[in-house]
Amino acid sequence: MRRVRSGDFSRSFRRTTTKVVTTRLLQGGGLASPAASPIIAVVIEVQGLTKRFQRLVAVNAVSFTCYDGEVFGLLGPNGAGKTTLLRLLASVLEPTAGTALVDGLDVRRCG
Repeated sequence: MRRVRSGDFSRSFRRTTTKVVTTRLLQGGGLASPAASPIIAVVIEVQGLTKRFQRLVAVNAVSFTCYDGEVFGLLGPNGAGKTTLLRLLASVLEPTAGTALVDGLDVRRCG
């Protein structure tokens, strides 16, 4: 069995993407699209969010909208930027580029 150093993985996994999965739940337990209910509040709105650490691009131009009542999931392999994206939304890290609003507040001004 060949042993692989952790540095060998960084090149292949860093190029992967994080997928965003959302589902809108109605009160009765059924599924619906945000367009089906016109009075749904936007809770998280992300446009072109990017975070770079020197040469490494951890989050690359992520854009999505999460509505009130949605079940939201981030899917991706190790090193795809899921935790970095959540840290950006929580104002723990400052984005390199793009905008993110959480409940109408800009994450750049809240941190």
